[in-house]
Amino acid sequence: METHKKNLLCGLLAFLFTVEFCWGQEYKLEYKFTKGELLRYKQTTQISKQMIQPPAHTDPRLGLKQEEVKTEYYSLKVEEVNSDGTADAIRTQDSVITKVNLKRVLHPPEEAMNGFPLFIKISTIGTCTEIRPAKELPPELKPNFESIKQFLRNQQGLPAKTIKVGDSWENSWLISFGMSSGNADVTLIIKSTLVGFEKYMGLDCAKIQDSGALTGTTKQGEYTLNGKIQGAKFFAHELGKLIKQSFELDQTVIATTSYGNLESRMKMVTTQELLK
Repeated sequence: METHKKNLLCGLLAFLFTVEFCWGQEYKLEYKFTKGELLRYKQTTQISKQMIQPPAHTDPRLGLKQEEVKTEYYSLKVEEVNSDGTADAIRTQDSVITKVNLKRVLHPPEEAMNGFPLFIKISTIGTCTEIRPAKELPPELKPNFESIKQFLRNQQGLPAKTIKVGDSWENSWLISFGMSSGNADVTLIIKSTLVGFEKYMGLDCAKIQDSGALTGTTKQGEYTLNGKIQGAKFFAHELGKLIKQSFELDQTVIATTSYGNLESRMKMVTTQELLK
């Protein structure tokens, strides 16, 4: 019994020492690249949508719930590592499959991006500073290229300075997109916090938690948008690689109509993970 108590005490002291050490230690989280390396990721996006119609409106189609799941595989080939640590890479969408209410739905323009190479320059904090087609882009692929470009531009970055456990940093964007009533401006702010370190997929990882919000409206005010965001990342800080990240968005759009306010609710869960 005494030996058991001593083992418990030693374990507790070791844990407390580790926590105290981590909280006082400063870390530089940054991506590390190797020329010629090939990284392959799987990204899954689940979207649940539903329209809530005003009492004066009785269109039965608006109350239906739609579930969409998109699974994408893409590759990242590092062509060059520059003197400042940034990487010149080729990003290629390998495959994409979309299902709506469990049924496969074809999106020919989106699937036509399979195998098309995009040149991207990646900073050491993980943001894309340059995105362009690696060869001549056919006109029919331009809308999908612009969609991927906007997605890559809005990638969250790591902090540019050293941080300690408990420190936070922010990423913010102003996004404009077209709607039937005019352009909508959406402000997106995400706060990230280094909450600690733990083993994930057998690797020593920094665990980062995200929380934030987005708000927006059209210039004419027919649509207003509000949403909440939460997520987490596992970043292998010694390897300089993102191992997994998840992102959850709960969003409500309210449209002003002659029948009253029409409410659209959407929940989106995105998971991105490095494949071995």
